[in-house]
Amino acid sequence: MIESKPSGTASTPMLSLVTVVYNAVQEIEATMQSVLNQDYQDLEYIIIDGGSKDGTLEVFKRYKGRLAHLVSEPDKGIYDAMNKGLALARGRYVAFKNAGDTYTDGSLTLAMQVAQSTNAAVVYGNTEKVWPAYGGNDTVRSLLVSDHRLLKQRSCLDHRSAFVRRDLHRLFDTQYRLAADYDLFCELLVGGHRFEKINQVLSVMQGGGASDNVGIYQEIKRIQTRYFGGLYATYNYYRLHLAYAKLKAQDRILRLVLGPDNFRRFKGRKNKN
Repeated sequence: MIESKPSGTASTPMLSLVTVVYNAVQEIEATMQSVLNQDYQDLEYIIIDGGSKDGTLEVFKRYKGRLAHLVSEPDKGIYDAMNKGLALARGRYVAFKNAGDTYTDGSLTLAMQVAQSTNAAVVYGNTEKVWPAYGGNDTVRSLLVSDHRLLKQRSCLDHRSAFVRRDLHRLFDTQYRLAADYDLFCELLVGGHRFEKINQVLSVMQGGGASDNVGIYQEIKRIQTRYFGGLYATYNYYRLHLAYAKLKAQDRILRLVLGPDNFRRFKGRKNKN
């Protein structure tokens, strides 16, 4: 099923925003509202659904008149779905907001003001990550600080808070299941394109998604080999694994020493700093 709606303006929208979703009836409306309730008007909103069967399509019907495009059909994974949205995008900049994630108030206007004044290839900000607390009913929040200057070391630019010039945004390489956005950012970095950072939280993401997977390190290694050389990529791969293992070991020890409740409170305080 493919439905489309004109953008409602004679000019090409400055920002094309794509949400990809599959069976997310509990999360999708908050995501859509965080986009549609922004004060930025020059917006083209595109929904790419993987053929949901859980009632997600019923949610779309409530917002049909505010969508530029709605596509609902099977896909070959998240980056294949994102590529479908990219192919429909007509804005000067394009951004992606997946189901369950939201924008902070005013973030689109702020990002597009910076984009308009700098014409940067990538305008980006920070992301707040939220997930259930360890063994409790509360939530833990942490700040993901993006910095394109560290892209050679690790995947440290969150695509949820990034806005990329559409003329420079090629299709995602679907050989990567977890890190195709990192591949794109590395290509733009090596190509000498301008990155412009906004030192504010632009997005809130839910923890536990596809990228919260140790397997992402294998893809990062392949991408770094392509752009920065095999010797560096191999060194960095083991460095990242050791750092990850160290953090997990520290958490296990702290949980044994403090107990589950105190450990949960400690992690909550630590991640707010």
